[in-house]
Parts: sequence; C-alpha cells; structure tokens
Amino acid sequence: GEEATVAAIIDAAFEEGLMLLAAGSEPTKIRFLPPLNTTDEELEAGFAILDKALRRVGEQRGLLR
Repeated sequence: GEEATVAAIIDAAFEEGLMLLAAGSEPTKIRFLPPLNTTDEELEAGFAILDKALRRVGEQRGLLR
C-alpha cells in the first residue's frame, strides 16, 4: 500500500544520507524539513538523493513506465 511505499522511499533516502519523515494521519506523505540556513548546494544534494530514492522504489515496485 501507500504507507509501505512511503516507508520504502524514506528508507532508501536514509541509506543515501537524507533524513525524511512520514506525515499525515495515515502516513502517506513525505516531509522534508531542512534548516533555514541550508545552502543551495545542500538543497540540491538533498533533492538529488530524494529523486534517486523515488526512482529506485518506483522501479522496484513497477510504478515507473
């Protein structure tokens, strides 16, 4: 289900060094909470990790075409 997919994305991102949180009454959303003093380079690196995690989980679960 969606909760398992969110958990898999969060785990994949964590393996790459990015901490994310599940959010919502049914944790089907991903929360990204960078500090206010995060640099542009750090944001870009974080979003690159998130993109990699999304693609990895999407491919594993057959969600990408």
